[in-house]
Amino acid sequence: MATIALKTVLVLASLHSTACLVRPKWLGVRTPTSLQHRLPARAGRLRPPRPAMAASDAPHPDQPGEQGRWAQLGELCAQEAWLLCISAAFMVAAAVCEASLPHFTSAALFAATTGGSHMEAQRPVRRLLAVGLLSAVFTGARGCAFWIAGARVLRRLKAKVYSCILRKPTAYFDVNDSAALSSRLSSDTSKISDVVSFNLNIIARQVIQAFVALCWLVSIHARLSLVYVAMLVVSYAGNQVYSRINRQLSKLTQTAVAEASTVATEGFRLVRTIKVHATEDDESARYDRYCAHIEDLQERQGKVYGVARVVNGAITVVLT
Repeated sequence: MATIALKTVLVLASLHSTACLVRPKWLGVRTPTSLQHRLPARAGRLRPPRPAMAASDAPHPDQPGEQGRWAQLGELCAQEAWLLCISAAFMVAAAVCEASLPHFTSAALFAATTGGSHMEAQRPVRRLLAVGLLSAVFTGARGCAFWIAGARVLRRLKAKVYSCILRKPTAYFDVNDSAALSSRLSSDTSKISDVVSFNLNIIARQVIQAFVALCWLVSIHARLSLVYVAMLVVSYAGNQVYSRINRQLSKLTQTAVAEASTVATEGFRLVRTIKVHATEDDESARYDRYCAHIEDLQERQGKVYGVARVVNGAITVVLT
C-alpha cells in the first residue's frame, strides 16, 4: 500500500510539469546563453544557425493560461469521448482490483498457514486468482483503449499544427528554421499526446489505487493511517521540487534538440559548400558541441531523477 501511494504522489507531482507541455511556447524559446558562447559561427560562406524559435522569451499576450491549455486539449479529445469513457471504466476496475490484491494475498496466506480444512483454504485462494485475472484483463483493456485514443489525438493534433504553421506569414519562416519547426512538430506533439495515452491514464489509476489502499488501511488501523497520510504530504512536497526542476530541464532539452536538428539539416543542405571549403571536421565538431549540450542536460535530468528516487525509496522504507 505504501508503494502504491508513493507512486501516486510522484505521478501527481509530474502532472504539473505535463500541464506546461499541453501547448508548447514555440515562439518564446532562445538558445541558452551558456551555449551561445560555446558555439562559434562557421567560417567562410556558411552562416551561423538561426535560433530554434523566435526571439522573445516573454509569453505572447494571446497565449492561454493553464486552464485554456487544458480546454484546448479537451477540444482535441472531444471526438474520442466515448473511447475515453470506456477506458476510464476499465481503469477504475483495474485500479480497484490491483489495490485489493494485497488484501486477498494476505487472506490466502493466512488461510494456508492456519491449518484449517482444505475447503476453507481453497476459498481465499480462488478469490485471489479471480481478482488477479480480472486485474490483468482490465489492465490490458485499459492500456489498449488509452493507447488508441492517444494515437487518434496525436494524428488530429499533428494535422492541426501543420495547418496552422502553413497559414503563418512568410516572415515567420524567415525567422524560424524549417528543421526546427519539423522537430517541434514531431517531438512536441508526441509529448502532448502522451498526456492522454500515458500521463492522465497513470495519474488517475494511481489516485484510485491510493484511495482504495487508504480505505483498507483505515479499516485495519485508523491511527496508523494518519501517519501514513502525513508522510505522503512530505513526499508530495519533495516531488513538487523535483517536478519544477525537471520541467525546466525538459524545456531546455527540447530547444537543444531542435537546434541540433537545424545544424544537421543545414550541413546536409550545404554539403557541397562544406566539401569545397574542406570544413567537414569543423562541421562535425560544431554538431558534436550541440550534442554535448543535450547530453549535459540529460545527465542533469538523470541526476535529479536519481536523487528523487532515493528520497522516495527512503520514505517507502519508513512507511513499511
